[in-house]
Amino acid sequence: MYLITAPRAPPPVAARIHSLRSRLLLVTVAVLAVAGAIVVWRTRSPQSARADTQPRRVTVRVPPGSALALGRGPSVALSPDGQRLVYAADSHGVVRLMLSAIGRGESAPVAGTEGASEPFFSPDGRWLGFFADDTLKKIRVEGGSPITLTEAPAPRGVAWIADDTILIAPRDNSGLWRVPANGGPAAPLTTPDGGDSHRWPQLLPGGRHVLYTNWSGGEFDRAQLAVAPIGGGPGRVVVNGGAFGRFIGDERGGLNYLVYVGAEGLQAVRFDLSTLETKGAAVDLAERVITSRSGGAQLAVSSDGSLALAPEAGDPIERELVWVDRSGAATPAATLRSTGIFYGLSDDGTRIVRFKGEEQHRDVWIEDLLKTTSTRISFHADPLPSATPPPAERLSAVWSPDGAHVVYAAGHPVTNLFVAPADGGSSERLTTSEHEQWPTSWSHDSRTIAFVERDPRSATDIWLLTLDAARAAQGVRPLVRTPFSESAAVISPDGRWLAYHSNESGRYEVYVRLLPDGGRRWQVSTDSGVYPRWSPRGNELFFRSGPTRAGLSSASVRARPDFESSVPRELFDASPYETPFATAPDAARFLMMRHAAAEPATEITVVVNWLAELRQRLP
Repeated sequence: MYLITAPRAPPPVAARIHSLRSRLLLVTVAVLAVAGAIVVWRTRSPQSARADTQPRRVTVRVPPGSALALGRGPSVALSPDGQRLVYAADSHGVVRLMLSAIGRGESAPVAGTEGASEPFFSPDGRWLGFFADDTLKKIRVEGGSPITLTEAPAPRGVAWIADDTILIAPRDNSGLWRVPANGGPAAPLTTPDGGDSHRWPQLLPGGRHVLYTNWSGGEFDRAQLAVAPIGGGPGRVVVNGGAFGRFIGDERGGLNYLVYVGAEGLQAVRFDLSTLETKGAAVDLAERVITSRSGGAQLAVSSDGSLALAPEAGDPIERELVWVDRSGAATPAATLRSTGIFYGLSDDGTRIVRFKGEEQHRDVWIEDLLKTTSTRISFHADPLPSATPPPAERLSAVWSPDGAHVVYAAGHPVTNLFVAPADGGSSERLTTSEHEQWPTSWSHDSRTIAFVERDPRSATDIWLLTLDAARAAQGVRPLVRTPFSESAAVISPDGRWLAYHSNESGRYEVYVRLLPDGGRRWQVSTDSGVYPRWSPRGNELFFRSGPTRAGLSSASVRARPDFESSVPRELFDASPYETPFATAPDAARFLMMRHAAAEPATEITVVVNWLAELRQRLP
């Protein structure tokens, strides 16, 4: 319905001039008022503009039929102003970036981002960066043709720090590198020590320092947060026992914080931006967030003090073991309780030994695959690591060749080697060291145990423990001790060779060394490799291969008179399984653990003005 009025007669000329002057005056006043408001808005920081507002939670739901495409790093990112969210979603096997305005409407796909992971915004919010096809790319927020910037075969974090510079951790054992935002050669910024790596960078306010994670050993409680000058120079540790640090606060003043993932989950500590030091004790936060075994977290913060995260649904309590033949066909073997992924298979293929927790403690248990029985053989009651992801490689145990004993790692917080009868009985200590150790192999003549020792001066090294006929320790000595990370050492059935993986080339590859002195070595894998396993006859080496550890590969071996190996070939796609595996006695199949069947992540929690909530928790 419309209201129609009759036209009025035009006013006299004087009246019209007076009216025009009045209108001009009003317009001038209005313009000045708006200009003043703009000036005030621009001179106030986003945090001060929201200082008196209460935190507000918004749930962003992934479109039906889709789920978050979880990887090593974050699949979510907030624009600098906190107004938009981008995330990687998997819809029926196709991954693309989705863009959502916080609290306004549904998510929309970003054209040209198929296969994308770890999205991030440019400082002005007009571009999106992401990884795809082993490269770093960028694309306009509205979509279009992506621009390739540099190679990134196994990225571990990225940060767009200025209009013309992006920081990237291109590999799993690298430092941070600077990459021109318009493409061009990369230049190193930080250099990690030994086998450590620098990852998950974030530029601190002021643009003079970068916050990053020093990742060491695959566990959150061993990681460190460090800061380094953006122009180059040594970094220094600001937090021990934390990863994926994110600064949230305001460089103009007020309370600032570092939020990170620690052994107890998401934590926060006050942070002085002027001195680059923490203040006071860290506190545990109520938020639960999905993490990865690479130290990454499904977490993002914005310059305006907002937070986005994918909440953790809870750990699975059952894991499935299966036998997988050389063609990739799988048959059930056992269902195990708890989340540990490491286990040792007896030489006859009927039992496994592993760590599992009972009432918040860990001990060694033997699982009979045929009788489906479970027997506890150690009673140290070491506290279980409470960090997510599940316990790492140091929670390992190895069978003696005759299946009568088990050597395992025990002790808290530093693990050394112990041996126990497989049918129960007292454990005996084999080594005493200030450095953490865990066993990896027991020779067929029962006289030598290969183990890994973590030394801050030389990363992880391979050592040998010699036993006498009564299994008493006679001595230990290092076999492979370099500035790089060596691990997963296994002795060949004839005792002449030792296979292991190392990152000395810049990525993990499988090598073989001659025993007993280890002086010569040969490379077996050609496109990365980890966790080698000998066939029972010693004529094959099996290992996990590929940049994402997707395949299970085999290389034929001829060990006399000198060592030779064939070009590796992939037996089957092993991506549905965890990386560790064991070889059956006939070498015709492999014992593997399926990935946990966790509930798909379909929601993202956004907390607008989360900074105000932090200031209430840590005043």
